[in-house]
Amino acid sequence: MKSYVFILLCISFVILSCRKESLKNCTRAIDTISLTDALVLKQGKFVFGTSKFGGLGKIYQQKNGRYVVGLEQMNITDNTDMQVYLSKTSGLSESSFKLFSTRSVYGNKYYLLPLNFSITGLDYILIMDDRRENAIGTAALY
Repeated sequence: MKSYVFILLCISFVILSCRKESLKNCTRAIDTISLTDALVLKQGKFVFGTSKFGGLGKIYQQKNGRYVVGLEQMNITDNTDMQVYLSKTSGLSESSFKLFSTRSVYGNKYYLLPLNFSITGLDYILIMDDRRENAIGTAALY
């Protein structure tokens, strides 16, 4: 029992005697979205099957070169999960890139694309529903 207490005291002493600056910094830079001075590269108005939904789709390039997909002035809700994709075509294909899932989007929502992601040829933002084969909404980006 005495040996356990001694070992615990030694470990406690070592841990408590470490200086903060001697510890390795394990934090990494957190990716953030900043649209200050960002360029709008492509944009388009969403077309929905129903007139009760609306919004704009945009692709921004930040000052650091990263791309951001923006859904702006949105008003869309559904009783099921919706998936948002970037796509080369107006329909879902193998080359479509899933951005996120949601049940509603009100106002503005932004998605930071992965580092070194190429937007070449990705000219559509699709809002899909599992229950339907066609998109709920499509924005052709120009």
